[in-house]
Amino acid sequence: MLFKFDQCQATPWKNGLGSTFQRYIFPLGANLDNFDVRISMAKVQTSGPFSIFNGVDRYLAVLEGNGLRLTFTENSTSNTANHPAVELTQTTAPYAFKGEWSIDSELMDSQVLDFNVMVRRGVYRATVTQHLLTTGNLPDIQTECHDELMVLFLANAEYLDETAKTHSIAQYDLLTVSNNIITQWHFKHATPVIITQLIKCAD
Repeated sequence: MLFKFDQCQATPWKNGLGSTFQRYIFPLGANLDNFDVRISMAKVQTSGPFSIFNGVDRYLAVLEGNGLRLTFTENSTSNTANHPAVELTQTTAPYAFKGEWSIDSELMDSQVLDFNVMVRRGVYRATVTQHLLTTGNLPDIQTECHDELMVLFLANAEYLDETAKTHSIAQYDLLTVSNNIITQWHFKHATPVIITQLIKCAD
């Protein structure tokens, strides 16, 4: 399934300090309090604290702009006061952290566009990695039980699928595809992507 970026609508942040383009949520119709999986993008225009999401594992990547500097403080559910500051830029790997952590985000210059994956701990696990996708190549992906992949395209792309049909995908479109299918595709150009692998935890 293809989720077009130009069809996304902005929704307010939980902390009221901005808005987010929701790309995917499960279960369908879930909200910020009861989702199991949520994938989103946000234009960050001001520095400020992250919202707290108890019981959620988070992954964050910078897509545009100079970056974010994250600093950590202690709260009632986490002791991260001694955690070193983290700087996220377009060249750093997606950063994994717990939704309970108290984090202040500071713009390193002007606004940034970021990519955010959240999964309910104990319900789903996730891996979020950045790749240069080429024909027949899916590097460094540890596949489990034919998991579906959520592929965010960081540039416009064209490829031939397993039936030799040509497809065009726009920058920031999000595609769900199984790992055994995508390795059969033939890309006209090497294409930068962020791949999110969602793994259902055992009951």
